[in-house]
Amino acid sequence: MKEFSGYDEIFDPMSGFGQLMSFCSRTGISSYGIEYNPPQYFWQRLCHPAHTNDFITMIKEVIGIRQKWPEATTRAVVSNDFFHPESKKLLGSLLETLSDVELACGFPERDTPDYALALILPFVARLSCSTIGDNSTHTKQGGICVYNLWQEDFFQYLQIVHHFLLNIQENTKCDRHSIILGDARNFPFPKHRFRAMLTSPPYPNHRDFSSIFSIENTFLQWLEETNQCEKMTDIKSIIGSNFVKGKVRRQPRSKAALSFFAKVGELRKSSRAKYDDEKYYLPYLSHYFVDLEDAYVNVSCALDTPSKSYIVVVNNTHRGLVVPVSDVIMEIWQDLGFQAEIHTQNELFHLGTKNPRAKGVRARHIQYIIRINR
Repeated sequence: MKEFSGYDEIFDPMSGFGQLMSFCSRTGISSYGIEYNPPQYFWQRLCHPAHTNDFITMIKEVIGIRQKWPEATTRAVVSNDFFHPESKKLLGSLLETLSDVELACGFPERDTPDYALALILPFVARLSCSTIGDNSTHTKQGGICVYNLWQEDFFQYLQIVHHFLLNIQENTKCDRHSIILGDARNFPFPKHRFRAMLTSPPYPNHRDFSSIFSIENTFLQWLEETNQCEKMTDIKSIIGSNFVKGKVRRQPRSKAALSFFAKVGELRKSSRAKYDDEKYYLPYLSHYFVDLEDAYVNVSCALDTPSKSYIVVVNNTHRGLVVPVSDVIMEIWQDLGFQAEIHTQNELFHLGTKNPRAKGVRARHIQYIIRINR
């Protein structure tokens, strides 16, 4: 971040959880972020320093009417879906209560979705029927939901968020941050606005961010289907999406990507491995690289001349070969007329691997910080 000394605004077209906004808030710099995955976007809304006073007020009011919170009619349920009808009833009623409090607080209208949705979304998994999968990023649909003491859990959740917001409030030096729900591949960015960019693409793994937040996205989908909120995002089209069935395979233009696919094709593989590559892995990686190409072509139009940018990227592996994400990204930007080079690199181990005992290339990953100048 020392590289951005003297800049008054930093751009992140794939802003994720909003770490850049958080850092810029504490250091007195404005930020401009775009995020396509709704749960991450709403988390940034909840953490936005310009909204902390509103959320603190709202939380106090919600706690003050605890006796009006909905009550479950049973102690527990079992379901094959994420949300049993009892859970939907409780969450729908709770969302309505939060919306009533928001309205009663008389917050000034802003170009943001309602506060109630941002406040309830991190809690909805508590009332879901789900089980932990084979790693921390995988949640399986279906299971048991215990409603006993859920109100106490919600109270504790609100207390934690309240403390978190107070910390943001105390450490904020700048609250001028734009966070927009949008797709970096086609969002109409302001032309030539930004002189500084710090970003990172989704990690190319078998668990994309829409799947990691499958509970929250399922809840939002239910709200959309019941007309309780507007349609926001097609999560199956998110960058790095592992939904490949039925999609027409797109071919990347990058020479580094095409060379990688050629090497994979030359490997000796079992019939099962060949099938998996043909039906899933190679289409997935093809779409991933094409999505990066489309996104960075669009993002490049938002950068001014001169501009200084850094992209943090980690390469994954497939069949013992390095997935050349860093090489593809540098090639994309060089083809767009920018200077792109490796600024620093560090070895990381076990990032994205399900087996902590993995050895060799499967456990060894390289994190690159790519510097892009124009």
